[in-house]
Amino acid sequence: MRRHGRSRRRSLAPLLLAIIASTVLAYGGMESGCSPSKRPIDAALVGDELTATVERVLDGDSVVLEDGTGLRFIGIDCPEKDEPLSDVARFRNRKLVEGRRVRLVTDSEKTDRYGRLLAYVWVENGAGNEVLVNEEMLREGLATYYEVAPNNAMRDRLLAAQEEARKAHRGLWSDPYQGRAPEKLYIGSSKRFHRPGCDSVKSITKRTEFTDREKALSRGLSPCRQCKP
Repeated sequence: MRRHGRSRRRSLAPLLLAIIASTVLAYGGMESGCSPSKRPIDAALVGDELTATVERVLDGDSVVLEDGTGLRFIGIDCPEKDEPLSDVARFRNRKLVEGRRVRLVTDSEKTDRYGRLLAYVWVENGAGNEVLVNEEMLREGLATYYEVAPNNAMRDRLLAAQEEARKAHRGLWSDPYQGRAPEKLYIGSSKRFHRPGCDSVKSITKRTEFTDREKALSRGLSPCRQCKP
């Protein structure tokens, strides 16, 4: 994992190892930049809860915490660099969390294959209420739902936010086909759905067919980044 920030800052590695243990939040005096939140963990979730300050926003769904640890938001997929609305998603995420103290709640798997912490990210909105940033990015049409099992504790809530954006034609849903004609058939894998001619279809071992993209989206699949269905 790439290091960011001043060299004196200590890694969250001890914390990431600790949160896997079921008793981590029973103790105080953590050495890292994160600390246990005093708020109860959301009842629907199965992970742990901690707080940290966001030092820098990388894009719409990933940030760097104050000690250099990377954080990826669970359940959403924002446009990458040079894709439509990528700058808008990054700026919106920056406005929501950069330099702010956030509450992080993990799910079944705490980190991804790149060593980034995975979490649902909550931030106060200035009125004494909290905003779930993962949900807000979907509601504003700046992300699509992206499920990586087993981290799906908030699946229904996040899909509902995406559906709201789709019906209102916000953001990415203002031009869902990105100027391309719809297909009569779409091919789904475990995470994404594709146009039939997409190169990625060849490597799908367990495929699902959809007669329209709406059915694939309602199933919780995310559009392929290559063929842009």
